[in-house]
Amino acid sequence: MAPIKIQRAIQNLTPISISYSRCRSQLESFVHFGALLSLILSSYFFLLAPLSDAMLTVKTELCGGIQRFVASYNADTQITVGLVTADSHDARNFSYSQTVIQAHKDSLPGATSELVRFAANHDMFQQDMARNMQEEAARYSSCFELDVLKEDSPYRTDPAMQPLGALLVNSAAGALGRAGARGCQELKDKCDDPDGRLLRMICGETCGCLEPFSSPWYKVPAQGCAPACLELGQPKLQNRSCQDMPVDDTWRAFWAQYPEVLSHYFGHPVETVQAFALVNQTLQALAMGGCPVLLQFPVDYMSGNVWCEGMPELVRPLASICPQTCGCDQPSSKISQHCPPSCSITRSNVSGSVSPS
Repeated sequence: MAPIKIQRAIQNLTPISISYSRCRSQLESFVHFGALLSLILSSYFFLLAPLSDAMLTVKTELCGGIQRFVASYNADTQITVGLVTADSHDARNFSYSQTVIQAHKDSLPGATSELVRFAANHDMFQQDMARNMQEEAARYSSCFELDVLKEDSPYRTDPAMQPLGALLVNSAAGALGRAGARGCQELKDKCDDPDGRLLRMICGETCGCLEPFSSPWYKVPAQGCAPACLELGQPKLQNRSCQDMPVDDTWRAFWAQYPEVLSHYFGHPVETVQAFALVNQTLQALAMGGCPVLLQFPVDYMSGNVWCEGMPELVRPLASICPQTCGCDQPSSKISQHCPPSCSITRSNVSGSVSPS
């Protein structure tokens, strides 16, 4: 309660009259509205607008422009390299590796996987990650399809090799967009695919790695043909004469594949290179004229590959197809294993027939 003196002082105050009018009420409301509007506008222009502009700037910096790529700088070559990625609407279209991970995640603990090859320890995991195809192909001492995958293979039902065979077939099929394929014959049409390295490794017979006279593209360990499979093709050279093979469909198809193979190898369409018009004329001449034309065009302009010697990263030497043109009668060390033995016999006969004068 207030002190008595204050109560008495209040009681002694003289009443005053206050007049209320419509104008006074409207003016009071207008002042309140103006104050509230000023507060709102000042909050917007001094707080919300700058914050919104900052957020838009960040979004433009992070999300504006082309988003379908990643880039990295190679300090050694001093070149910035990039990779075009999938559209955002393809985000749910998982890659094969993502599909494999999803499938294994939902499998039973301890179950043997036919999709993932698990390493025994961390060191082996690092080795598996760093190994290239040439090293992977050299790991197998025998031709995998002949010894494991074919119906009459000696290790067809082997409890250790059968899961490995299933895993490799599944991996090869998945890499080529054919997940679900169960054998080499189902994937035969993909043998000449640039990304068919694993398929060529496990299906060496189906993909022509055992045939020294098949299309030379990709018939090298770096592209999947295992050394064990290539070695099995050597006896087929025994009965081959030291004569160039005639032009046939395989020969013409070999040169027809050139643009696709080289484009994938370089990562750029070779058809767009200005010099390709001249290269294409050379390809046509080789396709029509056969082995003898190699004497006129022994080196590939695009890759620097000497056709008779081949290119370890891409193509087998043409010496097995063109032994006469490639000089198998006096072979260099680079082509000697691809030359028919009959060339050595011919050379010996020629040497023996030359008598001193």
